[in-house]
Amino acid sequence: LVAAQSGLEVIMTGMPGMEGHHPPMRMGGVKVSVSADRKSLVATMTRALPMGSYVVNWHVAGSDAVRVTGKMSFSAR
Repeated sequence: LVAAQSGLEVIMTGMPGMEGHHPPMRMGGVKVSVSADRKSLVATMTRALPMGSYVVNWHVAGSDAVRVTGKMSFSAR
């Protein structure tokens, strides 16, 4: 992976007791790096996430400049 062309963002999409939480909120405090073997993107939170649901939107590019994107969802309790 090429670090300068890879990254992610963590978006809070819902929180307990607030149905239809809008708008989604981009979370700060995320440090993103490429692993030592250059095969994985690593995200480290600088503080705990509040309870709620989240989506991670990620993008990576290799030395061939081909960009790949994806997303994953999770909940913090």
